[in-house]
Amino acid sequence: QQQQQQQEQQQQRLWTLVPGAARLHPAKQQELEATEQDQARNDHRGDMALRLSVAMLEQLIGHDESVVSTTTEPVTTTTEPSMASLEQQLAWHARDSATPKLPQPPPSSSSLQQQIATHVDERVAALQARILPTPKLQGIFTTACQPYVELSAQGSSHSIREYLPNGTYTLVYEEFEGQECQGAATSHMTLHGQATFLGGNPSGTAKASMRFTHGRVLLPGGPAGEAQAKALNNHCPCGASWSARSWSSFTAKNCANTLSSNTDDTPVYCRLFSGHAQHGNYGFDDRTWGQYLSSFDTLDDDKAGFTRPLASVPRTRLHETGVEDPKACDAARLARCSYVARWAASECDNCTGKLGCTLCVSAGVSEHVSSLAFADCCPCFHATNNPDLDVHC
Repeated sequence: QQQQQQQEQQQQRLWTLVPGAARLHPAKQQELEATEQDQARNDHRGDMALRLSVAMLEQLIGHDESVVSTTTEPVTTTTEPSMASLEQQLAWHARDSATPKLPQPPPSSSSLQQQIATHVDERVAALQARILPTPKLQGIFTTACQPYVELSAQGSSHSIREYLPNGTYTLVYEEFEGQECQGAATSHMTLHGQATFLGGNPSGTAKASMRFTHGRVLLPGGPAGEAQAKALNNHCPCGASWSARSWSSFTAKNCANTLSSNTDDTPVYCRLFSGHAQHGNYGFDDRTWGQYLSSFDTLDDDKAGFTRPLASVPRTRLHETGVEDPKACDAARLARCSYVARWAASECDNCTGKLGCTLCVSAGVSEHVSSLAFADCCPCFHATNNPDLDVHC
């Protein structure tokens, strides 16, 4: 009864805050009051349940450290909005509104319930963000084509990264003439390495270190490729003889044994190929873990690397089904995927390696058809027996 009386008093105060409420017909006013009182009794139970949910989560955060992220950032508590503060907000709204309004009915208890529920949802999301740490990277992630201009020359690049559960990491990076990542790549790198994930930061990002162990590189042609080949031969031949527009393979051990003293003109990729550690941060756009960004890595300096903000282009997870069996390309699927397969075969006939071909085919199909078409048609790519369509599904 006391709770009911409080609700009724609060409803009476709210009546005075709404423009035009006093001009309502007395009979209509009584009818609305009775309806609102019934609704208030039901909504009160919902308010208590929502607040109890937050209280339980806050108790979990405060007393069970085993489920909390390793960050040291203190949990910020937020006081639930009181009825008085909600009334004050309504009062400010009524006072500051300069546009004349038609008479409006009093705010229902359900609208107050909605405000409280919204606040609770935000509170729960904040608590879940602390309960659920940023996960380790796992799966295949691609970047969209990125046009660039260097010394008045136009070009473009794209990349794909694969993270396996055992920490193995593969990067494929390609550059092209023109700004649409089409045709044969002018340069290509397939680099294999090991990723180590080192837990979260107070900002919500996570730390990672990576080292390359071996790889295969196609240097570009022309003056740029000749300059790169000369620098590699002078500073870190890695047991190979580098030349423009030519493929070379390396291992970190061979590169480290041939690495010259570190001087200003030592190419940065000499240290990359030699297995020097790259340190940086990464973070996801949302809790679906479907897209992440990273900071610009530092070589060997972990303290500087772990303080840098996220700055890369988005890296989007490839939707994988795991179905590569050509038998899964039945008549219905072949009917809707034959055009896609023919297009991919013609556009990606110069792709390199399974991961590189996955990048070419998935990027083209996603851009010209849809992101889901790649996963749907992937078994039909394998049914063609075309090596250019040997892709990850």
